[in-house]
Amino acid sequence: MDRRGSIFGVAVVGALLVLAAIASVETVRATHTTDFECFRTAAAFLLDGRDPYDETAWRAATAGMSADRYGMLRPPPCPGRFGYPLWTALLLVPLAALPVSVAAALWQVLLLVGVVVGAALAWRAVGGRSRSWPTFAAVVLTSLPFWQLLIVAQFGGVMLPLVGAIAFALRTRRDVTGGVALAALAIKPHVVFLVPLVPIITAWQRGAPRTILVALVGVLVLLVGSVAVRPAWLVEWLAELVGRRSEIAAASPTVWVLAAHGLGDARYGFVIVAACFILFAILVRGISLDVVSAVAIATVASLILSPYIAVHDEVTLALLWAKSLAVALALTGPRQALLALGVVACAGLLPWALDAYERLISGDESASAVIPLASLLLLGAALRSEADGRPRAPAP
Repeated sequence: MDRRGSIFGVAVVGALLVLAAIASVETVRATHTTDFECFRTAAAFLLDGRDPYDETAWRAATAGMSADRYGMLRPPPCPGRFGYPLWTALLLVPLAALPVSVAAALWQVLLLVGVVVGAALAWRAVGGRSRSWPTFAAVVLTSLPFWQLLIVAQFGGVMLPLVGAIAFALRTRRDVTGGVALAALAIKPHVVFLVPLVPIITAWQRGAPRTILVALVGVLVLLVGSVAVRPAWLVEWLAELVGRRSEIAAASPTVWVLAAHGLGDARYGFVIVAACFILFAILVRGISLDVVSAVAIATVASLILSPYIAVHDEVTLALLWAKSLAVALALTGPRQALLALGVVACAGLLPWALDAYERLISGDESASAVIPLASLLLLGAALRSEADGRPRAPAP
């Protein structure tokens, strides 16, 4: 029976990947209206010796209209100037040297492979059984964040394997792998800005700083390379962040926007965040957290506290879903069913339902800020269930 279930799971994952590949073909055809166009344009600027933070040049380069995947004419989604660190564009220069369609196709392949690898690393990091991996992979591949990153060609397919690699490296003490992955998080730092705290604290506790040293060398290389290309880039990038990017953040699915739209004041976001973390603390009270769980907590806390995210960034929550599902599969009885249902709800049912609500009723994405909050509480319930299920040490 287990063998049949495993074969069925692999077949489902294969079918989902085929559907994702078909969707990717449409994304490549409409590449000028995807986020990849912004990344590629910035890299092309560097290739030509131009400044991606030059607003006049940037507007001229991104002013054209193209048909999106639905046949609607619209400009590239690249307002203002390039909104990422210069090293992000620098790392993508090899793609900018290729024909646009080839670069877009390679990028989609990278995203698809990245999500699969990231899901595998997350599952291994939490100690999930190999025969159950197709079940978890299906959860990730049916999640709304996965399909959104695929349609807009965003960085989630890069960030998920990096988060998974860090968790796996910390668990297995692979310092170099963890350090390289940690440095690579700088490609989109605001989404996972709290994650580096876990390797730093772990290195301090273990007295083994090699992970941090490797990460520092990696970030230094990125910084020196960026300054060598454009010495004033940091000032220009920060000006973009506090300018137009802060305006864009006012429409992103964060707790702050949810509070502003739902309660009339963004400051109520602090109340929502405090209540969620207090509930989580109650759930995990007295539990000794392992490093993988700590990475998962840091990941979701970053998404909750960040002033600017999108739904596709929430694919990094796969590490939390992996931990929760692994715990559920190790249990029996009602708790197993409830936890498994919670994983399906947080990864699939809730995001898709909120997306439908936002498109048909509210007209904005703020309600999707609930997803990280719900995922954090799901993780807390999983950790409590895992702790309660362990055999207790006999009293002395």
